[in-house]
Amino acid sequence: MKNDVLTPGRPSSFRLTAEEKCALRLLRLEKGSAPLAIEMFPGDPVCTSETRKAILQKLDDAAARRVRVRWPMSLLRCARTTPEEEALFRGEKHFQVVEHLSHRGLFWLDTDGSRHQLAPGSIYESDDVSVNEPFRFLADGNWSIGRQTLATIDLFCDLPLGATPLGRAKDAYRTEDIADHCESIVATHGLPLIWRFERGSWQSQWLEGVEYSPGKFFGSLAELFRFTHTWKSRGKGTCEKTFDLLQSFMAHKSTSVGRKRGEFELATKLALRAAAGNEAALSAFWEIAEAAEGIAQAMKDFSLRPKFRRAFGPQAVVPADLANGWRKRPCPPSEMWRFCPVKNSPRFAAAWSRRPRPITRFRLPSR
Repeated sequence: MKNDVLTPGRPSSFRLTAEEKCALRLLRLEKGSAPLAIEMFPGDPVCTSETRKAILQKLDDAAARRVRVRWPMSLLRCARTTPEEEALFRGEKHFQVVEHLSHRGLFWLDTDGSRHQLAPGSIYESDDVSVNEPFRFLADGNWSIGRQTLATIDLFCDLPLGATPLGRAKDAYRTEDIADHCESIVATHGLPLIWRFERGSWQSQWLEGVEYSPGKFFGSLAELFRFTHTWKSRGKGTCEKTFDLLQSFMAHKSTSVGRKRGEFELATKLALRAAAGNEAALSAFWEIAEAAEGIAQAMKDFSLRPKFRRAFGPQAVVPADLANGWRKRPCPPSEMWRFCPVKNSPRFAAAWSRRPRPITRFRLPSR
């Protein structure tokens, strides 16, 4: 009896080389169909004469009998791609949906690798959010409609700290809006150890300061706290998930346009008429001050609702209860000037300090 290694099952009809398998998978990603990729594979320069002959023979036989070609599993397996490969082929944003994610623990790692326990006030996360309930605001004497809001949470407590609805054309918020919002958060809740921001408008001289010599900055907020930037949805997942649930706490009022484009048809049509300046349509939406009150009430309801969080085990936790041991770290009044959005104009800084404050409401349980 021979000691040859036996392979179970029928012998494979196709035995592609490693280079052929890579080329076929790439063709599958490009065409979006394994059968179509196999059908077009003979035209690929990587395809060997043996594989090309076998594929064309299959196609000719099916055409002669006027039946659909049935590709063997040995060839279909070579054209198989994973969800990760398909998402990455489309771009990094698609890949974020399927990439591996490690669950976060109740700690944070310092730059030297040391581990620190999370606590209330350790890390803030800020982001912009488009509320489902549009609001109206006055701009240059005319009523407009918007949805843009800046919001911040405490990471450990998963506690909303504040939200600032903004009245800007096309919902394009500015650096001064970010500065206003963050100053209000600090004035109410104190300074964090670390603050997570997005990129774009958040990553500016307001935050990083003005570089007056190599490696030296004037007015940087790094003197008050560390800051990091994240742009992936999973990098700021706690903040996005929190405000996704907050949307559900806000009253529908028949004017909610929903989370997706065109989700509620009547409300969407009403919002489009309001954006075009229709007075009757505009009057159906709440004013920006009402929006601030509605968001604040939703934040209060959210903070009192028990939640199940993986990091805390099987016991439900209440965000407001987790904040009971909060030790506020106030910002010295002499350092509040650092929140000025423009750091190279003393005249602007003086005018900014006397400006009317934005509509920001905080109605969370007292600590």
